[in-house]
Amino acid sequence: MDLLIKRLENATEADLPEIESIIHDMMPEPKVVQPPRYCRSLDAALTLRPDGANCHGYDFDPVNGVTAYWSRNNVSDHSHWIREGHHKTSVPIALVIACLKAQG
Repeated sequence: MDLLIKRLENATEADLPEIESIIHDMMPEPKVVQPPRYCRSLDAALTLRPDGANCHGYDFDPVNGVTAYWSRNNVSDHSHWIREGHHKTSVPIALVIACLKAQG
């Protein structure tokens, strides 16, 4: 899982189809034939919601990039956060990273 997270943190647009296919293979059945664009679509990234999470959010800082998080009940209180993910430019990728971290 750590290697996949590292790949996502440094991914280029050309890397995303292969990474999305790997993520899709990790998902339980039933699966759609074509892997969703988890790393390029906010809607697709949200389908990866970790167990126990019912809220998500993100912040953008021009210096540090995107911090995205999954939480329980309250996205503004850090004590409710399940996991967070970071990416220099992409909200969907940051959410995917947070979900992968939550899965262990």
